[in-house]
Amino acid sequence: MKKFMIKIAILSLPVLIVLISINIYVDPANLYTKEKYEKGIVELLCDSFNVTNVYNYDERLLQKHLIQCLHKEPETVILGSSRSMLISSEFISNGLLNNGVSGATIQDYLAIYNLYQKRKFYPKTIILGLEPWQLNDNCEQNRWTSLANEYFEMLDNIGLQKYYQNLNIKIEVFKSKIDKYLQMVSFKYFQQSLSMLGSKTTYYPTKEIVNDNFTKQVDGSIYYDKKYRNIDSLEIIKAANSLIHSKPIYSLGNFTKLSDTNIEILEKFVQYLNKQNVEIIFFLAPYHPIVYDCFKTNDDLKIVLETEKFYIDLAKKYNIKLIGSFNPNTYRLKNIDFFDGIHCKNNAIKVIFSENNNKKKN
Repeated sequence: MKKFMIKIAILSLPVLIVLISINIYVDPANLYTKEKYEKGIVELLCDSFNVTNVYNYDERLLQKHLIQCLHKEPETVILGSSRSMLISSEFISNGLLNNGVSGATIQDYLAIYNLYQKRKFYPKTIILGLEPWQLNDNCEQNRWTSLANEYFEMLDNIGLQKYYQNLNIKIEVFKSKIDKYLQMVSFKYFQQSLSMLGSKTTYYPTKEIVNDNFTKQVDGSIYYDKKYRNIDSLEIIKAANSLIHSKPIYSLGNFTKLSDTNIEILEKFVQYLNKQNVEIIFFLAPYHPIVYDCFKTNDDLKIVLETEKFYIDLAKKYNIKLIGSFNPNTYRLKNIDFFDGIHCKNNAIKVIFSENNNKKKN
């Protein structure tokens, strides 16, 4: 039996070597480029080019390199999720930089702000895109671990060292690093690699905002690819319905109570920014009407409405301006104003910021 197992191992070794070699060579998610992919995008952004045909990159590492290469500090910084990434200089003209990252957590916000501090950059205004999952301890968003050291340093700054001494946090950081290297021997990753073998393309600079492919703009905001932009009305409804029938709905699984930990971290962060005389603005991006109705009628998801109330109350407590709402009806948004169940279109962002500007004038 032992000899048989050794024989199997010897025969399997060449297959394993081929699998690992192709996974590393093609590398669909750019896991093993030593940040070369992200650094290349940043070099173009810092040379005042938009960058198109961008895909599968570590958004946190890109923010790190982007902040490190800035020639001057931005006046207004956006810390948000993909639901805030469309906020561009079109809506805020005074030196905007959008540092949004997909699936953003409170941990991301502390880490990215710490990157500014390391440069001794202190933006005048911080817009925080707040999400319901950011108060869910079970949201399963761990991409912030790409900036774990920056996050831990910021916890020191706001006096919450106890949270990075937590064993579960250390395990989460370790697990995320291990997962990256396990992709080398992943058959699923191998299938992705094979599908892209010989056809993998890279990003390139452009002065255009609207392109056929996904585009990262100089101000950090994004412009979606042509196919996503041109999605028809029925497909939008289908996407929204698909979301509410997914288990769990994006990052809202096992959401039974608001996270005491994240509430404390967020509030300490707000206090810290206040001491630095930073103007804070809360931004709540609307959900698709179908999804928001689901929040209202599904007992397991009504907690989403509690998160919005908490953010509103927190804004009042610290005299923080709040823009937007999870409720699309607040801005009379319809199906056609969305790309899918959670991402509203540019025109919806325009409506939200226009109404806010009109309130200021009045």
